[in-house]
Amino acid sequence: MAHSDSAELPEARLLADDAVFERTPEGQRELVSESPRLSRQERGFLSSVTGHTPLRVLFDVGVQASGAGYAIRRLMELGMIRLVEEPAE
Repeated sequence: MAHSDSAELPEARLLADDAVFERTPEGQRELVSESPRLSRQERGFLSSVTGHTPLRVLFDVGVQASGAGYAIRRLMELGMIRLVEEPAE
């Protein structure tokens, strides 16, 4: 699967129902370290992404949708998550 950089993606794609995110090695380290670098919402989103679960399902199970665009963009800019893209056919 290919991965996308946040700078090249419109907000609508980042918040699409079918968007799937995965943690990067940096994101995994951040979860383990529990540093105060992230807000509660950012940490919550980071801990919820699996690389398999669409965004709409994360929202359905309680991930806070309000402010999600900012949290997603910031986590991507920090290199902690990336959008998983389906391979082109």
